Amino acid sequence: MCLFRKDELPSVMLARACLISLLTLFFSDLSMVFYVDISGMAVPNWGIVGRWFDMIFSGQFYTPSIADMPPVKDEKAIGLLAHMVVAFIFTLFYTRLFSLNNSMKRLFFGGIVLAWALSVIPLLFELPSMGAGILGFNTPQPGLTFLRVMVTRLWPLSRSRKTI
Repeated sequence: MCLFRKDELPSVMLARACLISLLTLFFSDLSMVFYVDISGMAVPNWGIVGRWFDMIFSGQFYTPSIADMPPVKDEKAIGLLAHMVVAFIFTLFYTRLFSLNNSMKRLFFGGIVLAWALSVIPLLFELPSMGAGILGFNTPQPGLTFLRVMVTRLWPLSRSRKTI
């Protein structure tokens, strides 16, 4: 099934991408709730994510510790909105890549491969800019931090890919 056709209007393509990203977010976040219950891993802190996005869009690209930064107004809402926008961008990228590349369509674990490839963003950009170091080496348990980044990219996408 081709999610986007070449003759499709851009507005239809964007509407379809919005629907896919909302469905993916719903099932991804729902599966994350179950994963948190099973593993005991901490739930995502959308306030910290919002604080980080506010910091980045304010022109500050590094802080020694994001937790020590003062809270910003509506940081949780900013974090959740950023979560949705990133999901939309990744959905556009993912569906466009799969609809253009026939070999990727046949790859059973294509979504997982893409999710792990995109793990470069938090491991090499997000964590260092928050003061956690490259690959999370400045955290108390760097191996566990790296593993959690990889698992949180694998778990939800492996569950939500069935909705696409």
